[in-house]
Amino acid sequence: DTKLESTQSSTLVIIGAELDPSAVTASLKWQPWQSWRKGERKSFVRADGTRHVFDSTHEWGGWKLPIPDLWMDRELTDQLQYWAKTLKPKAQELRSLREGGATIALNCCLITSAGTTFRVPAEVQRELSAVGVDLDITFYAHEINESAV
Repeated sequence: DTKLESTQSSTLVIIGAELDPSAVTASLKWQPWQSWRKGERKSFVRADGTRHVFDSTHEWGGWKLPIPDLWMDRELTDQLQYWAKTLKPKAQELRSLREGGATIALNCCLITSAGTTFRVPAEVQRELSAVGVDLDITFYAHEINESAV
C-alpha cells in the first residue's frame, strides 16, 4: 500500500566568489546553520554528530539559514511568505551583499509521492524580487511505501 506524502523546505542561501560568512552574519545579525569560505575543505555532519571532511574544497564562500523549526511543517507557499516578511526589513543589507558580488536565493525543495502543482503567488514574487532574492526550486517525486513507515 502507498500513501501520498510531501516534504517541503526552504533555506536562505548566500554565496559568492569571495564571500566572507562572518561579514554576512554581522550584517544580517542572524546565525547561520552552515557557512564556509572559498578554499575550505567540504564536509558534512553525520547522523551520529561526527563530521566527515572531504579532500575537495569549496569554490566559493557560502552562508545558509534554514526556515525556523516552527515553520518546517508548513506549506512551501507559507514558508515563502514568511521569508518575504522576514527579509523585507533587511533589504539594505541584502542589497549591499549583492553589490559585493553575492548571489542570494531561497533554496526550496518539494518532495512528493505524486505529481503536483506549485504556485508562487504574485505578491510573494514581488516581495522577494524587491529585496533581490532568487528562488531555486527543486522537485523530487517518489512513492512512500506504507510498510516502510
